[in-house]
Amino acid sequence: MKLVSTFFLAIFLFAGVNVSLAQSLTFCKSVSNEGQPAGVAQEFTLSKGGVSLFFLFQFGTTKPAAISYDVYKLDKGKEVFSSTLKQLMVPGKNWLAKEVTLYDAGAYRVYVYDDQDKLLAQLGFKLKPAAP
Repeated sequence: MKLVSTFFLAIFLFAGVNVSLAQSLTFCKSVSNEGQPAGVAQEFTLSKGGVSLFFLFQFGTTKPAAISYDVYKLDKGKEVFSSTLKQLMVPGKNWLAKEVTLYDAGAYRVYVYDDQDKLLAQLGFKLKPAAP
């Protein structure tokens, strides 16, 4: 029993270290020059001219030379590829912000990969149509 408790404690501590070093993806309306997001949400309202939002990716301890955002739209629970957006690392920063404009309502999922095609983060958001 003590061995099992020690095992679970070790997993818990290791998971805590992983979370603190992990990268994160955030969706927001704007990003400051210091990388601070404003208007963070996972649901945005779509107007006639589309909606502009930022994909804010914050790095952990490893910084790749470049990242790719693979954007998928969800259609009846299935992912349908929409686009890939690439971005080079900026020296001295531990974050990147990519502004995108979208025009179709629905649910989306974004996957972030490094330049070696290693998955770094994933997160979804929704675009709801504006009220008539």
